[in-house]
Amino acid sequence: MSACLASFLTARAQGCDPGQIDAANTAPGQIVAVDDGFDLLLADGRTAALAGFAAEPDAPGYSAFVDRLSGAEIRISPLQAKPDRWGRAPAIVFPASGDKAESLAEQALAAGIGRYRPDAAAKPCRDRLLAAERMARDARRGLWGEQRLRAMDAGDAQAILAAPKGFRVIEGRVNT
Repeated sequence: MSACLASFLTARAQGCDPGQIDAANTAPGQIVAVDDGFDLLLADGRTAALAGFAAEPDAPGYSAFVDRLSGAEIRISPLQAKPDRWGRAPAIVFPASGDKAESLAEQALAAGIGRYRPDAAAKPCRDRLLAAERMARDARRGLWGEQRLRAMDAGDAQAILAAPKGFRVIEGRVNT
């Protein structure tokens, strides 16, 4: 079995709850910066990508959320054995303090500063991440309070084609 698959299966088996993450698969870290794509630049030189999270830099509250991460102590649980082609390690990242804290991806989704991204690495966390996004959507928090950033209607082809480049949520019925 490949190391990547073994890592994925370990993460899937342990789930996404900080109380379920095996300490042997977790490492401490410190965030020194957050780049434009919301990748976490760590003090030891690693770069972590929050599994299942697509940032929306134009969302209200985005800058304040990013600013509070600088210098933050974290626990990181990589979901792949090797970094991706950009040198990022998809991971579940938790604040270093608190056994029952939400992951940073859950916090960011609940704040409405991004959308759930259905990548393979995020599968073990899917339900928790979608629940966090749903809270922000229901409360119209962050991007969900901005008409231009909300989910788009699949029946409005003109609006979809006119939307700026980037990750968008399209809701509705797919006709083939």
